[in-house]
Amino acid sequence: MAPLKILMVAEKPSIALSIAAVLSRGKMFTRKGSTEVHEFDAVFLGSQAHYKVTSVIGHVFRSAVVYTCDF
Repeated sequence: MAPLKILMVAEKPSIALSIAAVLSRGKMFTRKGSTEVHEFDAVFLGSQAHYKVTSVIGHVFRSAVVYTCDF
């Protein structure tokens, strides 16, 4: 089975970095752009997962949980 894909979006870049650093135990790859994207592999609920942690620019007005997404 292919690993799960998990996208986490924080309200600030510093929070995204902190979340990724803790969850990845400091073993992450960071892509730079208008916002940084921190990527790493870890376990989620007993299954292998690929995480992407990023942030928004501006203010978050609403949030939603997405259970399935095709990229």
